Amino acid sequence: MFLTEGGAYGHMNHPFDDNNLTFSDLKNIIIIGLSGQLNREDKVSEKLDGQNLMVSWVDGKLKAARNKGHLKNGGKTAPTTAGIANMFSGRGNVKKAFVGAMRDLEKSIGGLSNAQKTKVFGNGTKWMNLEVIYPQTSNIIDYDVAEIVFHGTTEYDMSGRAKGYSKESARMLQGMIQQINQNIQKTFKISKPNFLKMNKVQDFGKKKSTFLGKLNKLQSQYGLKDSDRLGQYHESYWKEYIYNAGKQFKANIKTNELVNLTNRWAYFDKSYKIPQMKKDFKDRPEFLKWILDTDKLDHTKMFKQNIKPFEILFFQVGAEILKNMSGFLAVSPDKAVQKIRQDVLKALKDLQKPDNIEKLNKLKIQIEKLEAIGGSSAIVPSEGLVFKYKGNIYKFTGAFAPINQILGSLKFG
Repeated sequence: MFLTEGGAYGHMNHPFDDNNLTFSDLKNIIIIGLSGQLNREDKVSEKLDGQNLMVSWVDGKLKAARNKGHLKNGGKTAPTTAGIANMFSGRGNVKKAFVGAMRDLEKSIGGLSNAQKTKVFGNGTKWMNLEVIYPQTSNIIDYDVAEIVFHGTTEYDMSGRAKGYSKESARMLQGMIQQINQNIQKTFKISKPNFLKMNKVQDFGKKKSTFLGKLNKLQSQYGLKDSDRLGQYHESYWKEYIYNAGKQFKANIKTNELVNLTNRWAYFDKSYKIPQMKKDFKDRPEFLKWILDTDKLDHTKMFKQNIKPFEILFFQVGAEILKNMSGFLAVSPDKAVQKIRQDVLKALKDLQKPDNIEKLNKLKIQIEKLEAIGGSSAIVPSEGLVFKYKGNIYKFTGAFAPINQILGSLKFG
């Protein structure tokens, strides 16, 4: 499980992205979230909306990883500062942010003893994942600070496969750098993860019963138990879908056929192949035609549609938790929130223009999501929070995800 998106890093899950969580896990996450206890297994850190970078110290040099290939063979092909300058040439402030960060890290990490460097970086086998916060390249949130924030290191084998993660190393490296007075550099201040202060939400009892009520309703749709996994919701949806079609075409479906089709469509398991389907269902031609047509549908889109009620529920819970937290990195949180609100209003106005109709239709889902989460009252000066549950890392983002899509579409679309 990885800690942040972007760069060479993987994708971090929201609770509703993890098919292996049971309904009882999902309920538990809602309860500990609302009661301000997400920090039971580890401190809760802020998810930052900056530029992501991974660095290691390899053979006396600072190197960066921007893709999976750079992580192989102890960072053999990973670029140094000069390589990063090349990679981002012509990218203005983005180049300034990355190159400035590399120079500052080169100087600060360079001042440590070899033993310290090896301990943190293992000469290219361990990579520190960090966020570059640079005011001129701010995305959605104005932090008003230039900071490099360490998240933690991931250890990789020679083929670039992750084999261990340490959040502790973020605190350790920042401490070592501070000890030699190198934490304030030319462009950036070098910081450890920003830990948030958890608070119990107001109206805890009421909110808890509202959110658990919504989850129970989704669960009971297919008569699922607390011990059932979220994946079984998708499975039940498809089983019902196939079963109903079978009834419509008066086709008898064998159990193994139902399982094979469900796995193919619910879990994207392509081991049940089309020639085999044609063989299995050749005695039920009308139903076979339905199967082949259904196979051409956009299953990812159907999956997203299917998970949407869970997504909105967890965005609502996230927004509630984030509204009751404190300790965000933004220097002036109220100012940052005002700016996001104004940007969103402006974006929604722009989308009403006749030449933006296509964009408006594309963003309809995101606008509906934002409304369902609570609109502008759900906006906080943060991308979200990162917490640990049963040893895995998850995130809560509240209103940030739809806002990011809405504003991003106008900026880059």
